[in-house]
Amino acid sequence: MRAADQVSGRGWVNSYSTEVRLEDVDAVRPVAMHLAVHRRGLGPVYTLVALDLDASRGGRAQVDADEARLRALLLSAGVPVVVATSGPSGGRHLWTACPAGLGPHLVARLARAAEQLCPSLDIAPLLNPRTGCVRPPGAAHREGGHSVLADDDVDTAVRVLQRGATPAAFARLAHALEGLARAAGLLPEPLAGGSEDGVPASITARGPVQRAIVTDRQSLRLDVPRRSLGPAALHALAYRPRQDEDHSALVHCRARSLALAGGTLADLQLLVRDRAAAPSLEWLRTARSVTGNRAPLDEREADRRIKRVWYLAVQDAARMPRGSEQGSRGYDEVLADVADLLARAAAAGTARWTRPSGPSDLAALHALAHLMLMAGTTEVTADCRRVGVLMGRSHETANRALRRIAADGWITVLEEADLYQGTGRRITLAAGHVCTGESGHACAVATTEEAAPAMDLRAAVGDRIVLQQGDIWHRIGHHARRTLLAVEDQVVATTEQLLSLSPYSPRTALRHLVRLAELGLVEQDKAGRWRRTDRTLAQAARAARVLGRTADLAVRTLVDQAVTAWWAAHVEWSRLDRAAKRRIGPRPGADQGVLPGADPTARAYPQIAETAADGRVTLRADHQRAWAIEAERLGAAGLWHRAVHLQDQDQVVDPSQLHLVDLTG
Repeated sequence: MRAADQVSGRGWVNSYSTEVRLEDVDAVRPVAMHLAVHRRGLGPVYTLVALDLDASRGGRAQVDADEARLRALLLSAGVPVVVATSGPSGGRHLWTACPAGLGPHLVARLARAAEQLCPSLDIAPLLNPRTGCVRPPGAAHREGGHSVLADDDVDTAVRVLQRGATPAAFARLAHALEGLARAAGLLPEPLAGGSEDGVPASITARGPVQRAIVTDRQSLRLDVPRRSLGPAALHALAYRPRQDEDHSALVHCRARSLALAGGTLADLQLLVRDRAAAPSLEWLRTARSVTGNRAPLDEREADRRIKRVWYLAVQDAARMPRGSEQGSRGYDEVLADVADLLARAAAAGTARWTRPSGPSDLAALHALAHLMLMAGTTEVTADCRRVGVLMGRSHETANRALRRIAADGWITVLEEADLYQGTGRRITLAAGHVCTGESGHACAVATTEEAAPAMDLRAAVGDRIVLQQGDIWHRIGHHARRTLLAVEDQVVATTEQLLSLSPYSPRTALRHLVRLAELGLVEQDKAGRWRRTDRTLAQAARAARVLGRTADLAVRTLVDQAVTAWWAAHVEWSRLDRAAKRRIGPRPGADQGVLPGADPTARAYPQIAETAADGRVTLRADHQRAWAIEAERLGAAGLWHRAVHLQDQDQVVDPSQLHLVDLTG
């Protein structure tokens, strides 16, 4: 039997799954069963809920007992189930479905309650709506064998899962599971005044969850890198509230900041016990008495209050917009953080930045500093193509540089890029790292005694970006840029002085000076002293006939981003079943013009028909034609002239800002 008949041929696996065939056993991989995923503009997606009973959690006897219990509860709630074995170890997969779609909160409630009643249940896939996956019936198991339907044939299983159950049936199931778990003392009572999952409307009104919530040994926490609290958060903890202030609101804000920093319930409990360090958390220690003063809470009430505050803080923090970790800190603190980054880069010494990869790594740090200053936060999206343009390098070079400085401890990668979600790599400043000791590794400078002055920092970083974007460096080498900076710093200096100050060998530094002089960027007076001329980098590049490389990179970035979004939309459309495609209707042709405000990715992606030797015709994506179509739609020639105009004006070439450039002035 082909797994494809069970997985994708019958339409009961969602559009984000991939087809699996047993003819290619080595290529068989787990199929992603994304729960409560929503397609852009198409509403809720058909939801599969797979209950994974793992034999490694108690053995086969525990799996059999948990299967019988869950089957009875599912059927009593009106939720039909399809059972499949999971490889040779004796595990089971209980497949259920909801054609109308389920929200992640309801699935999480169901999973957490079922986990308390059934020790063999692995709820990790159920708590990860984005990438949680379970092997479908027919897929190979890593220990040998395949997942096989236990009771039903393929057609019966498909009909059962196509019919599925209503959201109300799953809500009844979650309510029954929670009731049994609470009766056994395995779950706490729900919080008063909240919704059915304990989250009040004041928090759910923020919108959907933006950050994943995971469970540690004690309680919930955000799945974000742990970092130190910023100065603003520490200052807020040290604030002593007045008697007439809303103590609970103050406590909630402080706990939310701790959650956004990757803290845990244990961290909050430590702060509560330290009255001197966190006087603003007084509401978690005392309660208002009849005399108007505050009396100590009894231990049980204090523990209940702390756990409730932490639960609400995590739920609130998970829904806050991206960048809010830094957004509340103020732009002055962002300036201070960026100034500190640049000061630490300077303190790393010339040996770090003059090695073969040094200029690229330093250029990447300055590009990230520019993005942070523009965004007003130290958590930014570092798209390799945009960073590459700011560096004056290709996106491949930018990608390697970002990975090097992340490994060295300058930055932390919060989230990798996702092609089909249209998201770039999210990074922030690193609070520390583990030294690898590998060849080429150079630990970042963690602290420095003096920070660079924050005044006019944006202008200083902008000047550095303009310098590293100079097209002339692709002719004479990027290391010559440091020699030019040395001449500018000294204003006027003799050859001997420059050679003594240069981090390069005298021969290399002298070669840089000669090349810079040939391009008219530096000159030597009659006394033999070197100085910077008034000639700009753009003028030197034009004279050397290399002007336009950075402009090319910027335009290619914009076109590549448009083509990538178009291709991702085409892949998403291709994964739809026939009924969904009929509901959408025919797509416009690839060459059809896009009206203002319309979605350019709604067009059919260009394809080439290829005829095989047996006469079968297959379609292959024509990426080259797609690139040409998008280049024409975006006006690549005009964008290139705008980028060159910015270079002539000694301004930063940023792909995201090219459409704002005015060529008439």
